[in-house]
Amino acid sequence: MNASIRISVVSAAMHTRVIAMGITPEKVAVIPMGVDLRHRFTPDPEVERQPGELLFVGRLVEKKGLPLLLQAMPAVLAHHPDTRLIIAGGGPLDGELRRLCTELGIGGQVDFLGMVAQSDLPDLYRRATLFVAPFMVAASGDQEGFPLVPLEAIGCGCPIVCGEVAAFGEVIRHDVEALLVPPGDTVALATAIIALLNDPQRRQRLAARARQRCLHTFDWET
Repeated sequence: MNASIRISVVSAAMHTRVIAMGITPEKVAVIPMGVDLRHRFTPDPEVERQPGELLFVGRLVEKKGLPLLLQAMPAVLAHHPDTRLIIAGGGPLDGELRRLCTELGIGGQVDFLGMVAQSDLPDLYRRATLFVAPFMVAASGDQEGFPLVPLEAIGCGCPIVCGEVAAFGEVIRHDVEALLVPPGDTVALATAIIALLNDPQRRQRLAARARQRCLHTFDWET
């Protein structure tokens, strides 16, 4: 079998793991995925954000951490009873997650949209008060290689709360452009969500900084 001449990875975190496998460092280039932040994933001042609307977008698999968000919801609802969680995506955990909502007594505050067309995502990002990506490391060791969906939300001006897996720290900084929480920490996740629901000005400040930073780093033109 012929050996590859060059290898590309989408984050410095993946670069480190590839080098640990014994690959010659000079063969490996970090080339992040891009997002169209100038034409497609953009803010729309004519779309009003829905008060208390949380948004999750992604496959319903372990590394996305959605059970953590559902487990955080009772604490969030205790402070903000009108909060709703919108879930856009499908996957093998769908039935388990719906059962968890019932067990937690939050079924009336959670909407499962199923798979959503890519063309419909910007409207969801523009409506939400917060985008939440509770990333975690799966039991198998699988984790996000690059946080593409949060970048789409950032492009649309949506404030974000995310689990701080290795790749995410390369994109934005905690309490500068977003709130990042330790992966798997439900209490920290609920606390961060409540803090931003309590503080509209902080949300707007973080979202504006995040978009500005990512526009110059991850836009397709860059």
